[in-house]
Amino acid sequence: MPHNLLGVLILFAPILFWTSCGLAIGKFILPAILGEKRHHYSDLLVNYVANLATPSLIIATFSRLNMSQNETAQVMLAGFTYLLFSVIFSFLILRIHNKNFNLTAHGLIFGNVGNLGIPVSYYLFHSEGLEYAISFFVVLVSAQFFLTPTFLGDKSFSLREFFKVPVVIATCIGLIIYFTNFHLSNLIYQAIALIGSTAIPLSLISLGMTLMNIYALLSYEILIFSIYRILLGIVTAFLVNLVFGFEGIIQNVIWCMGMMPSAVFCYLFAHKYKKNESFMAGLVLGSTVLSFILLPIVLTAINLEL
Repeated sequence: MPHNLLGVLILFAPILFWTSCGLAIGKFILPAILGEKRHHYSDLLVNYVANLATPSLIIATFSRLNMSQNETAQVMLAGFTYLLFSVIFSFLILRIHNKNFNLTAHGLIFGNVGNLGIPVSYYLFHSEGLEYAISFFVVLVSAQFFLTPTFLGDKSFSLREFFKVPVVIATCIGLIIYFTNFHLSNLIYQAIALIGSTAIPLSLISLGMTLMNIYALLSYEILIFSIYRILLGIVTAFLVNLVFGFEGIIQNVIWCMGMMPSAVFCYLFAHKYKKNESFMAGLVLGSTVLSFILLPIVLTAINLEL
C-alpha cells in the first residue's frame, strides 16, 4: 500500500470522519436539541465507551488472540518499558521548567492510546494491528488509572478501587481467558464482540464531543508542552523499538501509539480533583490538534509501511 503523504491521509480518512462527526454533534446537534442538557448526553457516550464498549473489545480480542503468549508478553513488557521511559523524560522536562511533577506529569506520560491509538492502529493495520494495540493499551491504561489518582493526592484511592475500574476488570478477565486457553462459547463471544465493535467509531466520536466540551485558553506554554508530549512519544517509541528489536506491524503500532496526544482522561482526572484543570484542558486540546497535523507527516517521514 502507498506510504506517501497522500496515501497516509487517505488511510486516515475514517479517523478524521468519525472525529469530525463527534465535533459536529458536540458543537451543533446536541446544543440545538438538548441545550444545557447536552453535557449529560456527552458524558453518557464517554461512559459507554470507557465502561462497556472498550472493556468488551478487550475481552473479545484476548479471547480470540492470534499472537503467541510469548509475543503477547513481549508487547506488554514493551508497554511497561514505554511507561518507564515516559516517566523519566517527563520528570526531566518538568524539572527543567520548574513544574509540579504530581500535578502535571500525567499529561505528558499518558497518551490517548484508547480513544485515538486503538482506532489509528485498527484503521491503518487492521486486525493484527488491533491485537498489538490492545496488548499495549491495557498496560498503559491500567497504569493511568493506578498512578494518576496517586499523583493527584486522592487519599481514598486503594487497590480495591483500582480493581473496580471496568477496563482493569476486563483486562484481568481477558488475560485469564487468554493464558488459560479458556474457550468462550460462540454465543457469548458474539455478544461481547458486537458491543466491542462499537468501541472504535464511538471512541473517535466521543473524542470529538469531549474536545468540543473542553474550554481552554491555548497559550505559548500550552503549545510548548503539547510539542513536548508529541516529541516525548516519538523518542520513547523509538527507544522501545530499539530495545526490543521490533519490526513490521508491531513496530508501526508502537510508533503510532507513542505519537498519541495527551489522553482525554488526563483532563477528566484533573477536572474530577480540581487540580491543574485549565492547564490539562489546554494540553489535551493543544496536543490533539498538533497530533492530527503531525501524525500523517511523521508517519510519511519515517517511511512507515502501511
